[in-house]
Order: sequence, then structure tokens, then C-alpha cells
Amino acid sequence: MGTAGEQKSAQQRSADTRAEVGHPASDVTYRTIFENVGVAMAVIDEEMTIVLANSEFSRLFGRPGQAIMGEKWTRFVPKEQIEKMKHFRATKTVGSVGEYEFEWVGRDARTKQIAAIISLAPGSKKYLVSLLDVTDQRRAEDALWESEEKFRAIFERAAIGISLVDVQQGRVLLSNPAMQNMLGYSGSELSGMRFTEFTHPDDAEHQMSLYREMAAGQRTRFELKKRYVRKDGKIICARLVASLALGTSGKPSIVIGMIEGRAAG
Repeated sequence: MGTAGEQKSAQQRSADTRAEVGHPASDVTYRTIFENVGVAMAVIDEEMTIVLANSEFSRLFGRPGQAIMGEKWTRFVPKEQIEKMKHFRATKTVGSVGEYEFEWVGRDARTKQIAAIISLAPGSKKYLVSLLDVTDQRRAEDALWESEEKFRAIFERAAIGISLVDVQQGRVLLSNPAMQNMLGYSGSELSGMRFTEFTHPDDAEHQMSLYREMAAGQRTRFELKKRYVRKDGKIICARLVASLALGTSGKPSIVIGMIEGRAAG
């Protein structure tokens, strides 16, 4: 906590800043917006001193407003982020916007991930800083990424062939290594191919009719025994289990195929 003189000096800088950046003390409307915008906001001078901060800023960092005024921005962010701000001021013009993220360890020892958006205040050398707590969002993204990685591993390491096929055109969108090895094609070769191109001609029409029923919403799953034609011309007898997946619009979109096959004897 600063001395009375320091607090008075901080208050004076705060008043000067209001005039510079369009927050005059007499203008209740803009002050109300600043205080109730729902986003942590602060004004920082060229010496990296916080000269104005709203209540959301205080809540985010767990400190009362009077304790924040006059504090150095370095108390809140890592040193490398200060250098980013200085570089931003040296290279950007008024109206430019910079964005970055940093970690903040609060008094409760909990780490928060903070997204910062900075700009230069018109008519001054001060920064306008808006801060968002994106901790929960980043954790959700990390969890989703880990989940996606697990499913990717299952897809790529499965011993049986798996494919994603467009239900309307019957084109392969994605295939796993087991299916590629089974048919003798690479993943890039299979991508975009119609399933009829590697299906025995006598079996293709029946499977196409089942796809049409899926596209029309008449079925969501089917099983059949069929013959695949490998790239080298050899025949593979296989059991196909196909399930329909709906697109974001709720309409039939993709057929997920599970294929277990063996060479015809």
C-alpha cells in the first residue's frame, strides 16, 4: 500500500487520464460504461503505471481499486509481456490493436489464463488494456484436445478398417491405416474415391441402395458381407458394419464404416 502522497499522486494521474482518454469525471454516462462493461479494463501510462482501473479489474486480480491505482503493471504480468507492450507502442499507431495471453497467479495460489487486448489511447501515450479470464475456456480446449487425441489414437491404431464416407456421393473422406493396408492404397489415394471404385461390381449397387436409404432417413445402420477389390486386383471378402452420423444441420451426412476382411481363398 502506497503512502498518502503516493495515493494522491495516483488519484491525480487518474483524473488526468480521464480527461485524456475521454472519461471526464463529470461525464457519468461514460464512467458508468467503464465501470459496468463486464470486462476488466485499465489505463496504463508510458512508465507502466496503472492510472485507472474498473471494478472488474479489481475483481479479476482480487485487489481493491485503491490498492491497484499507482501500481506498476509489472506486478500483474510477466516481464516478457511488458516488452511486448513496449514494442507495440513503438511500432503501432493509434487505432491498432494487440492481443496476447499470460498467466496470473492469484493470492489464492490459483493460476489464471488471462487474454489481454491492448490499444493506444487517442491523444496520449497511454495504453488501454482489456482483460478476459479465459482459464475455463482454455481448460475445456485442452480437455477436448486430449479427448480428440485419444480418439485419433483409437482410429489410427485399430486392427480393423475404419472409413468415413460421404452419404450422398459415396466418397471416402477419411480412412485409417488398417483399411489402407487392407486395400493396398495410401490414405491420400483413398481420399475422394467413391466406394464403388474398390467394391466388386456385383456388390456395389446393393450397397448404394442402402446408402440412399440412409440419405433419405430411412435407416441409420446396416451390415453386409461384400467383396472389395484391392489396388493390385486381388479380391477381399469383408464384413462391413455401417452407421450413420448426422451433420451439424441434423441431416444425414457421414457413414462410418467398420470393415473386417480377409483375402478370398
